[in-house]
Amino acid sequence: MDFENLISNLSLKIPKLQNPFENFAIPEKKIHKSILAIDELALKYGWVSDWGDFTPAEVYELLEKWSEVTDCEEEQKLLILNFFFEYYSAQNFQQIKLMIDNWTQNPIFNNRIMIFRDCLFALQNTTEPFNPSNLVVPVLISQVDGIIQELLEREGWTFNVDDYKWSHPNHSIKQNSEKCFVYLIDKKRNCLGDGYIGKLVQTNSRHDILIKGLFQQALHGEKLNNPSFISRHKILHGEYVNYGTLENTLQLFLILNYLHDFNVSRLTNPDDSDVVETRKF
Repeated sequence: MDFENLISNLSLKIPKLQNPFENFAIPEKKIHKSILAIDELALKYGWVSDWGDFTPAEVYELLEKWSEVTDCEEEQKLLILNFFFEYYSAQNFQQIKLMIDNWTQNPIFNNRIMIFRDCLFALQNTTEPFNPSNLVVPVLISQVDGIIQELLEREGWTFNVDDYKWSHPNHSIKQNSEKCFVYLIDKKRNCLGDGYIGKLVQTNSRHDILIKGLFQQALHGEKLNNPSFISRHKILHGEYVNYGTLENTLQLFLILNYLHDFNVSRLTNPDDSDVVETRKF
């Protein structure tokens, strides 16, 4: 039997199927700009998110809602704070639990996982007048310190015991761990992932939230330049005692989640020249 002839004749009788993605297009510029815009608004009030759990439609809706109150900073701050409160404390902090469960995949975090789970347990099982944030906040700050040092080691940095500074053979800077880390991310954006959508979804540099926020200069007896941000130095040196808020706790969990996902290969320059209005497939 002539199979080639048979197949050829059959193919003439079968109508050509339309490619289901023939007219499919992604509004690339809108997604890219919206995530950068909403991320910048959240950062303004100390909130760090990679926005990977949100659909573009959810981001558009949130951005529109938050942008309606730009003329009233306090109202905008409260609106954004309530969003993160509701999202991360819902169902007895289910999102924080999922976050911590995911951290077990990272060896740097897995070594500390019981510390994070104890912090979550305190949040989930609190009864008045106990305030778990009084205990959780200093613990999470100390873990941020240690994790940043281990991330630097992972990236080839070494600590010199003679001058108490970190250095790298490919970088001229020699400083403490937090300044070396923010040096790496200064003027860099973060990509959500390595694929097409991952590279499209970019967030702003976390440089300011760390060096001008958490690790900002804090001399004893002097007021902070950015008092709306949590201060590592004021808290761990015992100068500030009113730090025990759910806001500070959740913001630290989100900073830790950023460090969990951190990878030098996903840092990118803020160049949008390759972003098009719509990309067809």
